[in-house]
Amino acid sequence: MIEQNRKEIRLSPRQQDILSGLAKGKSNKQIANDFHISEATVKMHVSTLLRLFNVQNRVQVLISAKDMGLI
Repeated sequence: MIEQNRKEIRLSPRQQDILSGLAKGKSNKQIANDFHISEATVKMHVSTLLRLFNVQNRVQVLISAKDMGLI
């Protein structure tokens, strides 16, 4: 799993925004308010991040992103 997580992942600017919000411990609702988008849009981006990082939850996204130097 570590090998998979070390692949190069390119995030869109919005995905980087969402990742930053997650790293700050913000809820989906707080992230949505910060970026003036719907909570459903945040959930979609979080789901995309889970798939990109091939992980099961937000904490694992953050661990993988930190390991890759993305946060």
